[in-house]
Amino acid sequence: MKSILPLASACFVLFSSFSAFSQENAQPSYARTGRDSTILVTGDEWILEEYDQLTRPSSALTWVNNAITVETSWVYEGNSSIPTFRIDTKETETIEQKWDSAGNPVSRESKDAEGSILERESWTWDEQNRLTSYEKSAGAVVTRKEIRYSDEPYLKTVDFFRNSAMQSRSVYTDEDDWTETIYRNGLEILTIEWVDGIRTGMVSR
Repeated sequence: MKSILPLASACFVLFSSFSAFSQENAQPSYARTGRDSTILVTGDEWILEEYDQLTRPSSALTWVNNAITVETSWVYEGNSSIPTFRIDTKETETIEQKWDSAGNPVSRESKDAEGSILERESWTWDEQNRLTSYEKSAGAVVTRKEIRYSDEPYLKTVDFFRNSAMQSRSVYTDEDDWTETIYRNGLEILTIEWVDGIRTGMVSR
């Protein structure tokens, strides 16, 4: 350790998007940071995050009640400050997260101690870093959201699926104005109008 900084300064230097530290550590009871590592203490939880030569998080350990509960590691490509992926290893679960070069999440996968997948999430983005799809699978349930954009800033269509069956379609004419259509067995059953984020009308089929 090279120095001791005030808590606010210690928290400021953290990589909030990719770091082992979370919002729960925003007001630690103790913090110590240096060129090569940072320690934060919040209640019974201790986190040691170590940095590489480019001051990027490279590994971390989390202790709760004096026992290691999470081991974390990051992998980078070249000199990028954005990790290619991060792995959190717990006693009963391993979580792998990946990002693209712009820092957008690409995938998140959790596995049990035997390596079986518990949950999987994936994201896709367009050239303007706008979300175009999100999919989540847990057990036998797969949900998916697909987003299509027009040339207008807020004009977009959002389709929501559950196990490949369409559940709803929302057509936005503005950030706070949209029409939502609900489906069942492939048929429209309900249409809801929203204006300024408030439901103003509803028509059943």
